[in-house]
Amino acid sequence: MQNQNRKTIVSLLVVQIIITLLYAFALFEVLLSSFKSVGWSEVENNLLDYLPHLVILICSLWPQAALIFKHKLHSQDGEIMPLLFTITAMQASLIVVDAVEAMGYIFVYPEALLVIQRFSLLATAALFLLSSIRYYGFSSSNIGTYTLLFLAISLLISALVPFSSYHGRMSTMTPGYEVYVQIVVIVLYFIAIITFIMTAVKDKTSLNIKRSIAFIMLALSIYFAYFNIIYTAATSIVLAIPATIILVLNAGDSL
Repeated sequence: MQNQNRKTIVSLLVVQIIITLLYAFALFEVLLSSFKSVGWSEVENNLLDYLPHLVILICSLWPQAALIFKHKLHSQDGEIMPLLFTITAMQASLIVVDAVEAMGYIFVYPEALLVIQRFSLLATAALFLLSSIRYYGFSSSNIGTYTLLFLAISLLISALVPFSSYHGRMSTMTPGYEVYVQIVVIVLYFIAIITFIMTAVKDKTSLNIKRSIAFIMLALSIYFAYFNIIYTAATSIVLAIPATIILVLNAGDSL
């Protein structure tokens, strides 16, 4: 059982590494194409769109690596972080359309990609909420069932929302972009953050407080990464890095 759990977590980490490398390559192609066709102004716009996501992808690798090297895969962190960060990595699909166009190809099924993007947004927020509940103290032998239920509902919502708001570029959140999906995502993150605060108040140990702060910072970082404004992009990066350091230092530790 322990070997199987280790194989699963290592496999998820490998998937994340592959996604991160592909994302970095896609970002390079987009920036290079932008510079050749328009110049530095478009390069700066694309950096605002995509650099925060690359930082988050890289940051999400380290806590899981720490769990593996510390042999803490069966800790509470080991049960929560791998799937959460792997679903977060799926948000790298945001760059696919621009990258394919930069390489001179035509993306044939943008609607399918839009479902993946919606799912990554909703599922990440949903898993942050589930993680906050579990850190709060909820323990159940059916936690796997609840996780599958959260993911299934996220996928269902992603597939059912009409595609009318798609305008050919899906790299950022705009005021008219998927408004109902945005509302659901905001509500899920808000409840998750409140639950993490309650967790820190409930058990005031240093580890519990640091872990709650780190997850709150990471949740805000992921959400802010979707707005192509220099302030939100910078905020996303600034939040992701210290959150990762805290999680790496404390990964797998017990309360």
